[in-house]
Amino acid sequence: MLIRCPECNTGYNLTPAQIGKEGRTVRCIKCKHSWFQAPVQADTPPIAPATKPTATPKKKSKSSVEKSKSNMKKNLIISLFTTVVGLLILFALLILTQNTVVEKMPAMSGFYNAIGLGDSQDNDMISPTGLVIPPEAIERTLNEGTAQPTLTFNGIVKNTNTESVEVPEVRITLLDERGVEIDHWPAIVKKRILAPGEETTWICRFFDPPLDQISEHRVSFAQK
Repeated sequence: MLIRCPECNTGYNLTPAQIGKEGRTVRCIKCKHSWFQAPVQADTPPIAPATKPTATPKKKSKSSVEKSKSNMKKNLIISLFTTVVGLLILFALLILTQNTVVEKMPAMSGFYNAIGLGDSQDNDMISPTGLVIPPEAIERTLNEGTAQPTLTFNGIVKNTNTESVEVPEVRITLLDERGVEIDHWPAIVKKRILAPGEETTWICRFFDPPLDQISEHRVSFAQK
């Protein structure tokens, strides 16, 4: 049964036995007021403890979801555009600085050849170990004043690496007008081990070559 203090209206849940059939004087614990409580004929259901309402998660509105998707799409497009522009700028710089890049990093000649910007003949004159045969230093002379004409090639090999490197075989190949090989011969290299930045000379002679068939020549490092 439920009783309430007449002064502060504080409620108490008591059993009929606690009040008795004739009633009794009770005292409020909260305000200390005393009163005579007559017996109550019918029990009043106990007061249910107050419960905190559960917060219902807010659902995003349709417009908010669409706005979020739109922003994600916009950011993705901007990111892709920035990446493409950056790659194009890098590609342009590599093309503009091709000669400098190949001179400092000979191995990059393979990259330029792969994208169709290199010269395969120039690539043959660059060793993976950093050795370079400068094409502008190659000389070709023909001596026809003897019974056996002599075609002579000479040039230099330069070490662009940061450590000493052994010079591989330098080969000169004679080609006809269709690019077909006529003959090849190894050059005599003056020095076989080059320190960083050092260079050496080489010379190669063809005795009594078929001069009427020769259209061009190619200088390269022989592949091991």
